[in-house]
Amino acid sequence: MKGKAIIPLVLGLGMGLLAIKFGMDTVRKAKGASTETARQVVRAKQDIDATVEITKEMLEAASTLDKPMATDPDFVKLEDVIGRVSAKSIPKGASILKSMLAEPGTPQGVPGRIAPGYRAVGVEIDEVTGVAFNVRPGDWVDVIVVMDIEQSNSKHKETIAEVVLQRVEVAAIGLGAGGTNKGAASSKGKVARSATLLVPEADVPKLHLAATRGKVTLAMRGDEDETISDEKYTAKSKELLASMMKTGEATTETAAPAESGAGMFNLLGSMLKGGEGSSETSATTVAETLPPPPPPEFSMILSYGSTAPGTRSQAFRITYENANSNNVVSIQPGLATGQNSPFRPQPQGDAARRPAPVENRVDDEDVETGEDRDPVGE
Repeated sequence: MKGKAIIPLVLGLGMGLLAIKFGMDTVRKAKGASTETARQVVRAKQDIDATVEITKEMLEAASTLDKPMATDPDFVKLEDVIGRVSAKSIPKGASILKSMLAEPGTPQGVPGRIAPGYRAVGVEIDEVTGVAFNVRPGDWVDVIVVMDIEQSNSKHKETIAEVVLQRVEVAAIGLGAGGTNKGAASSKGKVARSATLLVPEADVPKLHLAATRGKVTLAMRGDEDETISDEKYTAKSKELLASMMKTGEATTETAAPAESGAGMFNLLGSMLKGGEGSSETSATTVAETLPPPPPPEFSMILSYGSTAPGTRSQAFRITYENANSNNVVSIQPGLATGQNSPFRPQPQGDAARRPAPVENRVDDEDVETGEDRDPVGE
């Protein structure tokens, strides 16, 4: 009995020892792997702007388990980075890569970033055209211009938008680079109003013409997006309005014109054809879209008393909604005073006026019978 009770205890003790040994081996292997792959890298201790000379205070040494990239290696010694000029903005905590630095001997500032065959060109920006002030030195943008052009067969101008430059590097924002600005908002709280772009020499006149004749807008690209399309991207106001008109026509198939906005799209269509069609066609199109006017009100005058010249008789002007309606809008008392003024409102006080013969009146018999109602035009 005692031997049978000892066997489970021995087995449990043995399994516990095996578990402890397995755990210790796992921890030892993990520590060994960490020691083998850990290496030193140089990191940015603070945000570093583009085109500035890097100092020791901007850097720090750190350990990492990440393997270096073969295409863009990082630096392991502070001495290899100190004194170099940053080619782009470097965020705090980022490892310093070779692509982030300009070539050795490059001076700081914008002139050091201008490669042979390129020119630095400034353009005006605001919150909308400058990507909500998110553009920073070192970013890549497309340049879009919006301008009005004359049409040869019409007096109207057409607005177009076109991509004139693709993948242009931003050299500086605002009044300058080198720590004076971070993004489009300067360190002093001032909002920058310009961007300096590095443009190929052959495209400089194109950019100047676009900035002079129209409005330049920047569209930000990704750092890794290096595609340059041969296709010409252009948008025209006439094509945009025509597309809107087609959308409205499709909507009218399932909705009433008043709800779908068909009248507005028809009006836009007549505007688009203003230089091609006649003014009569445009006027007819607009008239068809307007609702018919309501029928005019109808008034009649009832007079009581003598019709002899030089007398004044009591009268009432009764106004109906229209000639075919029995709904009375108003009843106004007054005097019948002659053909030049068949009805005058009731005078206040003793305001005597020279009476005139009364004509086009309704006799007392008509009032009693309600027949032969004779309207008098005002």
